[in-house]
Amino acid sequence: MSNAKRCKIKNKYKLKPLYVLDANFTQIANTMFRYIPNASDFKVYCYLCFRYNRDYQYAFPSLSTISNETCLGLTTIKKSIKWLEKKRFIVRYKKQGEEWMNNCYYVRYVVEDVEEVQKEVINKFEEMMDEDFESELIAEELLDDEELINE
Repeated sequence: MSNAKRCKIKNKYKLKPLYVLDANFTQIANTMFRYIPNASDFKVYCYLCFRYNRDYQYAFPSLSTISNETCLGLTTIKKSIKWLEKKRFIVRYKKQGEEWMNNCYYVRYVVEDVEEVQKEVINKFEEMMDEDFESELIAEELLDDEELINE
């Protein structure tokens, strides 16, 4: 069955509020929402996080498994993996001397320097405040000029 047909199969499911979730979830660093803008790339990254084996410290799904589980085509998956590698969010290698030859993926995430991010936010805020202050001064000067003209 093709990926497109498989993805159109409707499953029955139940919905629950997020706060009751205590198992069967995937851990993804919040920073990655900002660093992986393409939806397919992000989906592949999330799937590798989902398949990450803490005992081995890597994920090792086959390309066809990734395709079947994510409903993405093999070409899209290969492009996504290549992009994720280029950005160094994953490191791919083949395990030597094993019977199976799936790729192994070390999954990594961005750790932002919180202090640096806070400084950037504060600087941006100060710039905005300075711009507002400058525009208020200009507006006041214009009002002053207008008063002079009216006198």
